[in-house]
Amino acid sequence: MSSTSTYEVKFKRRLKGKTNYRKRLAFLKSGMPRAVIRRSNNSIQVQVINYGKNGDVTLASASSGELRKLGWKHHGGN
Repeated sequence: MSSTSTYEVKFKRRLKGKTNYRKRLAFLKSGMPRAVIRRSNNSIQVQVINYGKNGDVTLASASSGELRKLGWKHHGGN
């Protein structure tokens, strides 16, 4: 009897159809920076990230909290 299974479970995001890892890897290797947007109930954060062999490098970052310093008086979330 074998101690390991021959079936390999795929990534969760691949099973749900959210991420195409072949396209993602091709995009990362292309050298183009990507915009990453993170939303919460109270703020929105945007980062411009470039792929590096030793890890990702953040080129620029902005948050909706910075708008309050510039005079924005409304909600900064979604």
